Amino acid sequence: MIYNKTFPSGLRLVGETVANSYGVSLGIMIDVGSVREDSSVNGYSHLIEHMQFKGTTTKTARDISEQMEDIGADLNAFTSKDTTCYYCRSASHDIEKAMDMLSDMYFNATFPDEELQREKKVVLEEIAMNNDSPEDVSQDVIAAAVYKGQKIGQTILGPVENIDNSDRHSILKFKTQHYTPYTTVLSVAGNFDWDKICELTDRYFEQNYTSVYCKPEEEERSEYSTDFLTVYKPVDQAHLSVAAGVGCGLGDTDRCATLYLMSSVLGGGLSSRLFQKIREESGLAYSVYSFLSVYKNSGYIEIYCGTNPDSVTKCTDLLRETVCRFADEGITQKELDRAKAHVVTAMGFSGESSLSRMRSNARQLLKLGKVLTLDEVLEPYTKVTIEDVNNCAREVLTGKLASSYVGKKQSSSRCLKDFTI
Repeated sequence: MIYNKTFPSGLRLVGETVANSYGVSLGIMIDVGSVREDSSVNGYSHLIEHMQFKGTTTKTARDISEQMEDIGADLNAFTSKDTTCYYCRSASHDIEKAMDMLSDMYFNATFPDEELQREKKVVLEEIAMNNDSPEDVSQDVIAAAVYKGQKIGQTILGPVENIDNSDRHSILKFKTQHYTPYTTVLSVAGNFDWDKICELTDRYFEQNYTSVYCKPEEEERSEYSTDFLTVYKPVDQAHLSVAAGVGCGLGDTDRCATLYLMSSVLGGGLSSRLFQKIREESGLAYSVYSFLSVYKNSGYIEIYCGTNPDSVTKCTDLLRETVCRFADEGITQKELDRAKAHVVTAMGFSGESSLSRMRSNARQLLKLGKVLTLDEVLEPYTKVTIEDVNNCAREVLTGKLASSYVGKKQSSSRCLKDFTI
């Protein structure tokens, strides 16, 4: 069962019971990420996420970790392009301790300068680690290509110079602007008492909002580009990506369902067109796939392949041939049925996880203003027809696509520049 409540401050709370759960997952999701960052502060959302663990007015960084581990709880966080989330998984009887800790971090993190200077080094190491993973770099570069010059095309970690130049005043100012009741959702899933959760939320969160807060501006609408971007790196593989804007956001559930199924048939599994053609039949890649990224006001489908630098031209031709045939000839009923079965099974497994339900419900409420049950989420998939997928493929996957190349500098990479279906 799903519950939700909006408090006078604008703070929203959602809860979902998960059958046979021993514990509970509690999360705070905030409507902030690189999509809310000007270029001069790109990376601040992620840096703030790190600093929230570095001490409060009553706890040191070590106190935070030890007090949660003392009760066997897992405390963690993540930053995405459009959200930041702090969460704790604990035994149900420890829900108040989890709520107390997350509230203390959210409201009372002190950002001591000594810790900030140390944590900036940690984030710079994370950026270096990301840069050492060409597949991760490829995903960043293709996002920049499809969202040319827009906030959503920025990286989550931000550029090195922004982290180097940040100071306590600037990041606290950014946090104050974006950590408000209107931009925050508390989400709980698992084994809990709803009345108690409401009481704890009022005590630990609602009563701590003391200022008058303004509602945030709407997330900017994105436009799609067909740029070609390159990053030259001395690595053994060439990393090729192409991407197309899909012309919809999270609220368009019917179109999103069609797009997810389309991507699944094209490159979502071992039986997918791309995997069979490029890996199984041609042996040109270990990793080849497609996936869909959807945000509040936009989304794109990406096709990725890692191959030998000597095979770039051949692999690019096979990518183009496979996608062209996919768009021209369409899919079979068997492929559609298989994709639907995969979606239903994956979402069914997700529904058994309190952490997955907590995250999904929080994002839906934050971005859409409502929460769908698992049955409501699955319903659009059951209605998708072959014609829906084929029409969508012809619309999305024809014309010029955005593209990127990450790997050794070589002339063959130019074959991706004008990737047209």
